[in-house]
Amino acid sequence: METAGRILIADDDPINLSLLSGLLADHHILQTASSGKEAIELAASWRPDLILLDVVMPEMDGYECCRAIRRDPELRGIKVIVISSKDMLSERIRGYECGADDYVTKPFEPLELQAKVRVFLRLKSMEEIDSLRRDLFTLLGHETRTPLQGIMGAAEILLSVKDLEVEDREKLLGAIVDSTAQLERLLERVRLLSELKAGLVEMDEERVDLLELARRAVDDARAVANEGVTFEVGGSSLVETRGDPKHLALVVSTLVENAARHGDAGTPVDVVVDGSSDKATVAVTNRGAGIDPEFLPKVFLGLAVPDVLHHSRGLALGLAIARTVAERHGGTIEVLSEPGGETTFTLRLPAGETTTGQ
Repeated sequence: METAGRILIADDDPINLSLLSGLLADHHILQTASSGKEAIELAASWRPDLILLDVVMPEMDGYECCRAIRRDPELRGIKVIVISSKDMLSERIRGYECGADDYVTKPFEPLELQAKVRVFLRLKSMEEIDSLRRDLFTLLGHETRTPLQGIMGAAEILLSVKDLEVEDREKLLGAIVDSTAQLERLLERVRLLSELKAGLVEMDEERVDLLELARRAVDDARAVANEGVTFEVGGSSLVETRGDPKHLALVVSTLVENAARHGDAGTPVDVVVDGSSDKATVAVTNRGAGIDPEFLPKVFLGLAVPDVLHHSRGLALGLAIARTVAERHGGTIEVLSEPGGETTFTLRLPAGETTTGQ
């Protein structure tokens, strides 16, 4: 599976949508919108890398839409190319003033537009990698402190106390091994996220049974679940997508483990797998403290914020990896949370084969 850019095409003319989709569909993942308002809603939920934005649209024109995107801190990093039939200098200036990265006039040369799309997708990727590098250095400063302290503390006791009982010595050596393993897992996540963002991770493409992934994830999560947390798995008898089994398993496991670690004692974690002709979903719900509303928009992005979800080491990395893998498969992960109530993470992927039934 090749790395593909996520492009949102916003135009109220079906002919233009068809033309642009035909130019880009072979190498990129596309969504379309027929109004500026719909474009903003899709940008917020789907997180495209690039928006091709027509100027003349109902409800909200392209200029206003672009300004709204630039005002939103979660969307302002998206690249925007305005496409217009207006070739006047004043219109071009207006486009750049509203925050567009480029201004293309109709009729455009298809090869030139394809080249511009590649350039801005490459630029978006480079900017993301630079931002990720800064955030990871900050996160590593927080996340490595505890395992390093565990290693150093146990090693100092072993060196300074010569007459330790065998049992105590084994406990200290076990603490060193556990802390080292924790540090190794953290560094492996850093490596994986960095390589995913850089497009260096090759992915297979085959049929994947999401219900089977969910069941395996639940089996693995029992070992880390809070005391008394139970699991319920339900949904369609067969829901398939196409993608890399190993990486999609990591996504589902991350969501289930997250729910298991943060569910209140005696409450269930519900894992529901469902599908339609074009979408496959895995929804994971737990009951607990919930996510602080202040951090909810940053759950997948705020790698520089320590202890994003109630002091869970490495969780921000795990969720960032999960969302990146989902996006590589043309999907999304969304989260809804009520403080003191339910929290639901929903993975949405293009459907492969779906058979309904319990």
